Amino acid sequence: MKAPSLTLGIEEEYQIIDPNTRELRSYITQLLEADKLQLREQVKAELHQSMVEVGTEVCKTPAEARAETFGVAKSQCERQVFKVFGDRGVVVRPTYIVGPGDTTDRFPYWPVRLAKGGEVLAPGHADDPMQIVDVRDLAEFMIHLLETGRRGVYNVAGPREPLTARRFYNAAAKSIGANVRYTHIDDYDFLAAHKIDEAIPWALLRGNDYGMMSVKNQKAIAAGLTFRPLADTVRDTLAWWPTVPEARRAKPRFTISPETEAKALADWHALKG
Repeated sequence: MKAPSLTLGIEEEYQIIDPNTRELRSYITQLLEADKLQLREQVKAELHQSMVEVGTEVCKTPAEARAETFGVAKSQCERQVFKVFGDRGVVVRPTYIVGPGDTTDRFPYWPVRLAKGGEVLAPGHADDPMQIVDVRDLAEFMIHLLETGRRGVYNVAGPREPLTARRFYNAAAKSIGANVRYTHIDDYDFLAAHKIDEAIPWALLRGNDYGMMSVKNQKAIAAGLTFRPLADTVRDTLAWWPTVPEARRAKPRFTISPETEAKALADWHALKG
């Protein structure tokens, strides 16, 4: 018998406190009014009227659950900004932030891996959308918003023109003159089975992540958001990487390790004969 597929979720519970008396307060009915919520059905009343529960959607992995709670926290922060500042508030919602100084090891994987050359696993469908924003473009835009007195919510995602997986892989290799041979693997189930679900800016686009690389950025562009060439970001990230502490460079947190890539490539070639 096949083992059941397990799922998980995270539940956060908050006590409702009167800001003046610091006593527990029964305010759950007012809080759950639809026009006061962004999380909608994810917020539920507990038996105690002074408590509110915020739960994630059903998740298949701890990574999915962590991403869900991160989204809940961000939503709460945004609500607080506009509660305090009203129409004077400004919120910037960046997509994956990349470029020199990247602390995540997500995007640096590509320039570092491509610089090594050889056969490179390129995950995803050829037309999978990708979105990133260079940290320098993000910083310049945020300063511009403050200098020009802009208000509201801005999705900061680049580039200006749609970027697909195939276009990214080709442009990234060309930008650093990498001598590589791509093996494109577009089978999502195969990739997931080999624990390859992202290699930013590529991500496995299904389930809760289906639209994560299709964020509308027109409002931010109209407000002054600009983008440097992708080639500059790739080259500058590669030039910056040697300045990273040796211990981190020796054991980077790349989502596709050399062992994972080698095993996946071997299995793919065996599958395709």
